[in-house]
Amino acid sequence: MRFPRPALYDPPVDFRLLLDNLGAEHGSGVDDDSVRLAEQTLGRLPEDYRDFLRQVGWTTLRAQEVAGLGSDLPYRWLNVVDLTVQERLDGWLPEHLIAIHPDGGGNFACLHGNEVLLWYHDGASDVRFDSFTSWLASLLTPRLGRPDLPPVGRGKASGARSPRI
Repeated sequence: MRFPRPALYDPPVDFRLLLDNLGAEHGSGVDDDSVRLAEQTLGRLPEDYRDFLRQVGWTTLRAQEVAGLGSDLPYRWLNVVDLTVQERLDGWLPEHLIAIHPDGGGNFACLHGNEVLLWYHDGASDVRFDSFTSWLASLLTPRLGRPDLPPVGRGKASGARSPRI
């Protein structure tokens, strides 16, 4: 199941304004050097996620947390580099995925190239989003009043699972 990027979220997005309007906590953003340093460990990041990191660094909205970068991270597990490296070392996360949203149960939303897919500790689901921005919109759906977007959060996505990515 693939969810395209909604027109409302086509880049460039002012993530700070969006998150402020929703009452989300977020960081102050990071510089290009911090993004490049993260990419040395993780691999190339999608441009919209790079924009997110530069503008706000990370965010939390209610129980939803989006990992990122910044000296003002409230929790170490929200550092996208530390989170991804640890999950790769633990053997759950394939090397080509970058964990950006832990659900607390060993499952993650992950960057895979320019897409975001849902990864469960026993394999990938068939739910994919065309971009980080599209996925973030789905995460924030209840606050945005957009019932046409699929919700992302705790629990398992509907649809068959596929171990291939």
